Amino acid sequence: MPPPPVLFIHGAWMTPDCWASFRSFFEARGYRSHAPAWPGKEGGAEAVRSDPDVLAGLGGKRIIDHYAGAIAALPEPSVLVGHSFGGLFVQVLLDRGLGAAA
Repeated sequence: MPPPPVLFIHGAWMTPDCWASFRSFFEARGYRSHAPAWPGKEGGAEAVRSDPDVLAGLGGKRIIDHYAGAIAALPEPSVLVGHSFGGLFVQVLLDRGLGAAA
């Protein structure tokens, strides 16, 4: 039986790129990993720097709902890992009954 997928959630001043070494570590051990960006951060740091207005009005509810959708799209419950604000979002997602563990 393969291990559950792992979903990484970055913090406010980061992009999913911050998880690269963690993803490599887990994937080398048979885990499938996912690190979706917050809404508006899909293009990475350079894209956000070139147009920071994409983050205007972005709030916790929208971010959490975004990740709830990403988790629901996975074939099985995931282990959720968050850093900083991402850790707070993981706690809310667990409270909603999403994720196998954190």
